[in-house]
Amino acid sequence: MVLPADPGFAAHAVTHTFLPAYRRALHHRDLNTVLSALERIRGEHQTLKTIKDSGRYSNAVPLGDSRLIAGMERDFADHAWLEFRHILEHAPLLLSRCRPAATADPTTVQH
Repeated sequence: MVLPADPGFAAHAVTHTFLPAYRRALHHRDLNTVLSALERIRGEHQTLKTIKDSGRYSNAVPLGDSRLIAGMERDFADHAWLEFRHILEHAPLLLSRCRPAATADPTTVQH
């Protein structure tokens, strides 16, 4: 990072160029973290659904015992929770930055 020698110009560059770029980079990183976690949860859920619908493991072995499905559902819930922690950490701030330009709800105040 190169800053002008003049303190005023340097402060302006940091405030108006570097900090906004840094904030955008953090925002995109957090957004990608949430999107990746959601995608992993979605993929795991789709795999579980496919196995349950087919009645067979992914290697074609029949499930036969309902306790196996319950165990698979618990495993899915455990994995999903680990991924969901990323969403809990980053999504509130991301959602707070989402402001619709217009809304059909007359009680919503536009800023």
